[in-house]
Amino acid sequence: MNNNLIQITDNIFQIILTYNNTRPSNAYLINKDKTILIDTGHPFQDSILLLEKALMDLGLGFRDIDYIIYTHPHIDHVGGGLILRKNYKRIKHIAHINAKYCLKYFNETYHELLDLSKKFIDFKGLGAPDDVIQAAKHYIGTHYLLGHDLSITTDQTIKDGDILKLGQTELHIYYTPSHSFCDISLYEPEQKILFSGDFILENGTTLLSILGGSTIEEGMLSLKKVQDLDIDLILSGHGNKIMHPYKSIESSKRYYQRIRSKILRILHQDKRTVSEIVFYALNGNISANNYLIWYRLLLIVNTHLDQLLKENKIITLARNNKIYYDISP
Repeated sequence: MNNNLIQITDNIFQIILTYNNTRPSNAYLINKDKTILIDTGHPFQDSILLLEKALMDLGLGFRDIDYIIYTHPHIDHVGGGLILRKNYKRIKHIAHINAKYCLKYFNETYHELLDLSKKFIDFKGLGAPDDVIQAAKHYIGTHYLLGHDLSITTDQTIKDGDILKLGQTELHIYYTPSHSFCDISLYEPEQKILFSGDFILENGTTLLSILGGSTIEEGMLSLKKVQDLDIDLILSGHGNKIMHPYKSIESSKRYYQRIRSKILRILHQDKRTVSEIVFYALNGNISANNYLIWYRLLLIVNTHLDQLLKENKIITLARNNKIYYDISP
């Protein structure tokens, strides 16, 4: 078995997929009487070849896939499906009802998201070192699907509370918005496994982002929802399997609170822009070498600021073409 293929149980396998040295994404294969893929990695050749090789090592090919289920419509999770949809018509594609439009008009919605991400960096990242801003924008630019016209027409849409029966496999659907407004988690009750997509990651955190249409309130409610399940193992969209699921869920909740508390402490010192808050949160450790950490934190801080504004804990001030945040009087 190759290094990109890890056996989780007798019939569940983790497939680790990379593209251009980016953070690896996980796809999961459930192989009973029906062959089911949960997520599919990037649409680019190196990721597709890794997926194909993993299937071949199990004596399978793309033609053997019966169903693909998408946890959310981001390129590193639906990309393989975009390619397979064109060439393997028998595969049934399943996603949350909120993801249906994004998948069908993937090129349009995805490029709109990338363009919005660049504008977000220019506006909210104003004041950060120029090389950090350019590195983040270059990273986003590497993901454009130039020359491709890709879409997925879903064969079945699912929603919170559905029980998906695919042959001998039963999956309970939980709508868990946090990373995006389309997030679902899939619970397999027989083996007590939760497939969490990017909602819960190995380190217990997730990227809450205004760009993904997510909110702090929804993220916390999603965590509380799955906390009541009988879970032995979490299989997430990135990283290793999570052996201590409830510890990871609690860690996610504490992380939200830590970010919120840190933002308020920084603002109690003086009014700040989003970029300045991130600068202080990282103790000034910002360079082109850690641009991705900076960019993710910029998104997370902005999402928390939206929540604090909603609660009237803070106010905004416009000065010198910049938006400042301050503690409410």
